[in-house]
Amino acid sequence: MSNFNAKRARTKRPCPLWVDAFQRDTQHLAADEVGAYMLILMAMWVRETCDFPDDDRRLAAVSRVSSRLWKSRIGSVIREFLKVDGGMLVSRRLRKEAAYVEQQVARQSNRKKGQNPDKPLKSKDTIATVDPSAEQPTQQPNNPNNSDTYVSAFADTVDFTKEVFDRGVAFLGKYGTPEPKARTLIGMWRKQSGDAATFNALRDASRMGVTEPVSWITAALKTNTSTKPDLDALMNGVSFGGHK
Repeated sequence: MSNFNAKRARTKRPCPLWVDAFQRDTQHLAADEVGAYMLILMAMWVRETCDFPDDDRRLAAVSRVSSRLWKSRIGSVIREFLKVDGGMLVSRRLRKEAAYVEQQVARQSNRKKGQNPDKPLKSKDTIATVDPSAEQPTQQPNNPNNSDTYVSAFADTVDFTKEVFDRGVAFLGKYGTPEPKARTLIGMWRKQSGDAATFNALRDASRMGVTEPVSWITAALKTNTSTKPDLDALMNGVSFGGHK
């Protein structure tokens, strides 16, 4: 059996897009310039090297604009976001995301091969593991209402527990809670109510503009039975405290 190729497996995974950051960085672009930039990033993502040839003709083609338009306006704008490395255009941010996803799919492959026995699957309802190199998943959770299996479907692109801690600590810090205490509180909430309920309670406190989030979240979790995280907030990178 050939060695697992994490880069090839990554090309078949969703390309992460942090919407708030993307909009902030591209708000000065015209619509066709935004479209060209997105198409080039996607073309990079599906290549194992996560780059694209620095060739105006090919760049215009993948951007779906004429060579004249690419050379006269769009190309110079898009190049501001990229760098040239050995005749290839690369995006530092996209490569960083690619490296993270490759680590996740490699870990998943190792678990399937039994190379990480200290981290067994949490849910007994999971009947098979996912093959990261396959185009179609080989597993579906039996019970979509189960928090562990629901969250695990996104484990290869998002470290959900890390997201809860990172965003939660930043949010509580805005209201004067020191990081060590914030981490202790989030750990306690997770233990009592789970990741999904904790994530959603933090999100709700942010959206409602709660000024004393610690007491509010503690009370809210006593009656909260949520087992599914807010995936729009999770996958779009929404930060607590933004009141979006």
